[in-house]
Amino acid sequence: MTGSNETTKAQAQSNEGDKTSKAKDQKIITDIDSVMQVTRYILKNDWKDLEEYIMSKTSNTLTDKITGGLSIFDLIVNSDAPPMFLDNLVSKVHENFLQEWVSKEGNACMVHAATGGKSKLIEILMRYNPNLPNVRDKSKLLPIHKAAQLGHRDTVRYLLSKTTAHLDGHDWSTLLKDLINCNLFDIALNLLKEYPEIARGEIADTGKILELLSKRPKAFASGSRLGFWKGLLYRWIPAQEEYGPHPHLHSENADGDLEKQLSETSPFAFGSLHKKLKTVLWNSLTRLAPSIKSIRNTKLTHKQTLEILRIICEGAVAIATAAEETENVLKKPMFTAAKFGIYEIVMEIIISYFPWSLSFSNEDRDDIFHVAVKHRQEKVFNIIFNMPKAQTFFVADIDVKGVNILHSAARSVPSSEVSGAALQMQRELQWFKVY
Repeated sequence: MTGSNETTKAQAQSNEGDKTSKAKDQKIITDIDSVMQVTRYILKNDWKDLEEYIMSKTSNTLTDKITGGLSIFDLIVNSDAPPMFLDNLVSKVHENFLQEWVSKEGNACMVHAATGGKSKLIEILMRYNPNLPNVRDKSKLLPIHKAAQLGHRDTVRYLLSKTTAHLDGHDWSTLLKDLINCNLFDIALNLLKEYPEIARGEIADTGKILELLSKRPKAFASGSRLGFWKGLLYRWIPAQEEYGPHPHLHSENADGDLEKQLSETSPFAFGSLHKKLKTVLWNSLTRLAPSIKSIRNTKLTHKQTLEILRIICEGAVAIATAAEETENVLKKPMFTAAKFGIYEIVMEIIISYFPWSLSFSNEDRDDIFHVAVKHRQEKVFNIIFNMPKAQTFFVADIDVKGVNILHSAARSVPSSEVSGAALQMQRELQWFKVY
C-alpha cells in the first residue's frame, strides 16, 4: 500500500514537472514571437501597427524581461521610435517601473538618446532624474558633447538649457569644436556671445578652432560657387536676423495677414513700415521657393562663421603671452586658409596681428603671398597685393632657395576653374603679367 502511494505521488510530481516545463517552453515561444513581432515593426518603421500592438498589451507584458535580459519596453526605447510614440509607450507603463528603470538604465539610455538626437526621450528620462544631463561618461564627456559630435541641433539646444554641471575651459572649447565640426555655426556663435571667455581659454584650443575653420571653405563666402542668378540673389537677400518677425507678431502672421500687420504700424513710422514689408516679402518668397531659402541660409552661415572667426582671432591675440606663441597659433590656419582660398581668414589674421603676420612663413619657407600665387588663389592674392607697400615687400623678396614671386608665378599649376589647354595657358600668363 505504501509503495503504491509513493508511486502515485511520484507520477503526480512528474506530471506537475511536465506542466511546468511545458509552461516555460510556451512562455519562451510566446516571448520569441513577441520579440520577432516588435522587431519587424521597428525595422519597417511601422509605428502605427506597433502602437496598436503595445496598446493591446498589459503593462507587465511590456516590462517583463524576455530574451537577453531585455523587455519589449527596452527594445522600443532603444529604437528610432518617434516622440509621440514614446509618450504613448510611457503612458502604458507603471510609474514605479519607470522610476526604477531610469535609476538603473538612465545613464546609458541618456548617452543613447544624446547620440541619437532624441530630445523627447531625454525629456522623459529627466522627469525621473533631472541630473542625467550632468553625468559624464568614461571619456569625461557630457551628453551635450555627444549630441554636438553628431550634429543634433535640436538636442544640443535642449541640453544647453538643461545642463547645470560646471564646464571648465576645455569642456567649452571641446563643445565649440564639435559644433563647428558639424556645421552648427549658429549655436557656436550664440555660445561665444553668451560665454566670451571661451575665446580666451587655452591658447592651444584656440588654435585648433581656427584650424577647423580654415579647412571649411564652404562655410565662407569665398568658398561659394553660386553661379550668376544665385549670386545675384545672394547679394540682395538679407540675412535672417535682418528680416525675422517682429517680437510682438505671431509667427503665423509673419507672411499671412498683410493688412493686419501693416495696420499696426504708425503712418509716420516709414522705417518700421518698410521693415515689415521686407519681412513679409522675404518670408513669403522663402516659403514659395525653397532655393531662395537655401541661399538665405547659406548667407546666414557665412555671416555667422565670420563673426566666430573675429571673436576667436581677437581672443587668440589677447591671451598669447609671447610673439612666438601667437605665431604658432595663427600661422598654420592662415596658410591652410590661403591654400583653400579662404581670404576672410587670411585677412582677419593679418588684421588681428598686423604687421607681424605678414612675416609668417610655412614649412617650405614660403610667405603668405608666395602661397597665394603658388595655389592660384587670386582673392587671397588681391587682398595682400592691395595693401600699402605690400607689393614692394613681397615682389622683391627672395627666399632661402633663391626663389622670388615671379618664379612662383611661372610654375604651371592645373586649375579646376578653367577648362582647356589654351584657356589654362592664357590664365597662367595673366598671373605672370601681374608683376
